[in-house]
Amino acid sequence: MFVAIGNDTAVEGYREEPGGPIVYAELEGQRVTELVIPDDGISIPDAVATVTATLGAHMTGKPVWIESDNETLRAYLCEFYKVPLTKTRPATWGAIKRTAPKKVTKKGAAKKAAPQPTAAEDGEE
Repeated sequence: MFVAIGNDTAVEGYREEPGGPIVYAELEGQRVTELVIPDDGISIPDAVATVTATLGAHMTGKPVWIESDNETLRAYLCEFYKVPLTKTRPATWGAIKRTAPKKVTKKGAAKKAAPQPTAAEDGEE
């Protein structure tokens, strides 16, 4: 079973020193947490428990949307997190906002790339 969770309250766990406690830092932006749960006899309630336990280490809020290749699992997760079944992944979810690069002439680019003279090369000391 495959589950994709859209979240905008993602966290990342790390240790500040080896053997120390796990510390969580908030991550900015729209994130997707994906889980693949083996189909070898795991029940839907066990799959729900696995997903909910895992998400506790990946986000602080509730999911914005939930996708799954198993509609029963998706329905239980949507009910658990109170996400409407009609809520789907927005087409722009996680899109990186890019700005147009500044245009620079070849002469301007060469001037920027050229090393700047030091005080000793200018004859100053």
